[in-house]
Amino acid sequence: MKFLLTGFSGFLGSHLTDRLLAEGHEVIGIDRSIKFGNLKDYKNPKLKMYHENIFGNIGTLFEGVDVVFHLAALTRPQWSIKHPFETNEVNVNGTIKILEHCRDAKVKRVVFMSSSNLYGEVNQYPTPEDIKPNPMNTYALSKQIGVSPKLITNPVKHREMARNLAIGIHNSILHWSPDVFVLGGKKYQYRYTKG
Repeated sequence: MKFLLTGFSGFLGSHLTDRLLAEGHEVIGIDRSIKFGNLKDYKNPKLKMYHENIFGNIGTLFEGVDVVFHLAALTRPQWSIKHPFETNEVNVNGTIKILEHCRDAKVKRVVFMSSSNLYGEVNQYPTPEDIKPNPMNTYALSKQIGVSPKLITNPVKHREMARNLAIGIHNSILHWSPDVFVLGGKKYQYRYTKG
């Protein structure tokens, strides 16, 4: 099979890349900063590496791919609180961009890597996926948006919704609110108060 991995040389991506190569699969790896030290078999001829940003001109790389594993993300929760717009751009809009490439190339399956961060503080380990999400930072919120069924089924239609949801929930986490946002041509007003 032919796999494409975004963030293929990060902690999780490198282990998945090594496993897929060991099983004899063809792997296309996209990463903005390739970490050769994480990869056991980076000289494998079945691995095609691309030092690219997920917003780069990568659409043709998806052609003929059976499965996409989307692991690329800005992953530091504390940094995400101080940089919500950058986090949203990469983690939400980047996911939308990847889904658009998958749709255009008719990729059969997409696996989005989420995070246990989207559940907030929990007391149950391992944490079951049916626990209600409680994102406590922008990174966790971006992962919650990434698993949204609306975003997955129609990324173009819901791009604006995802952006505004990210801003709104992030602002509620910080207990601050913008005056107005626009969704689908209609103006809405946020009002959040500390509970």
